[in-house]
Amino acid sequence: MPWPLPDYNDTTAKAVASEINQAGGRAMAVKVDVSDRDQVFAAVEQARKTLGGFDVIVNNAGVAPSTPIESIYPGDCR
Repeated sequence: MPWPLPDYNDTTAKAVASEINQAGGRAMAVKVDVSDRDQVFAAVEQARKTLGGFDVIVNNAGVAPSTPIESIYPGDCR
């Protein structure tokens, strides 16, 4: 099963894709800002062309504080 790895940080996405490919899987990193609708559609099309299509698409984007976990209070996540 091919794995497109969309991420704003393409450095980490490329590292993960490399690990998957070295382990015998098939993956590609796609730099995308999920707050930009046009970038999302372009990333999906790029991955479709490169990987040959999709059986499932999981649309999951989140935002989290970039501070150490021990510095986060419950109110920060609401």
